[in-house]
Amino acid sequence: MKKSHFIVFLLIMMASCSSQEIDLAEINLPYSGNDLINKYQTEKQSATFENLSLYISMDPRLLVFNDIDLNGQVSEKHESQNRLEFYVEENEVVIPFFRVNVFTSQESEKLYRTLLARLGDPVFYSKNNDFFYGAWEKNNITYLYEYNFTGSIGGVKSDTGSLYILDNTNAKLTEYYYSSGFQYFGDFVEMREKKNNPDYTYEEFAEDEADDWNEVYLKKLKTNLPL
Repeated sequence: MKKSHFIVFLLIMMASCSSQEIDLAEINLPYSGNDLINKYQTEKQSATFENLSLYISMDPRLLVFNDIDLNGQVSEKHESQNRLEFYVEENEVVIPFFRVNVFTSQESEKLYRTLLARLGDPVFYSKNNDFFYGAWEKNNITYLYEYNFTGSIGGVKSDTGSLYILDNTNAKLTEYYYSSGFQYFGDFVEMREKKNNPDYTYEEFAEDEADDWNEVYLKKLKTNLPL
């Protein structure tokens, strides 16, 4: 191969590699930070969590889940560009946590539907006319999805979604994110660990806790709307 042809070949290969998407549904955690920071458009933030540094990216090549394109924006007048946030453990340059923030109604629903299609029924969920909270587990990864049906950006109604993808062997992350709308799920995981029973279900947990908590868990399940 002539030298000039070889150079052209290398440039084509480099361009091809630089345009590759990362499907967030296919990743394993912890993920190599260098694979994102050096190859995609990312920006380090001043905020930190424990020993983790926060990065943000609006690179559309990183806004893909289960082949679904999540890139979008509600309005240029308001901060509403769909984005990816992730934490990086700087010493080892690994990522134990991703968060996909979606401000557009269409992409929020797409993400909700593809989570159900790919991962099946959630281990835990709570849903009413205003919000959905769902949790799925796969190997050492927990997926948490908050879906807000009442969102509004700049006076324009827009359903929003936040997908958390976290390494559930990281105690600091689970302690923090298994809270608020996912508190019931966090309590369930804690009880499952105490029982040392990986087959223990949320429904069983609800029945076990019914007397102590005035049947709040069972009521939560019974009043949930269908998925």
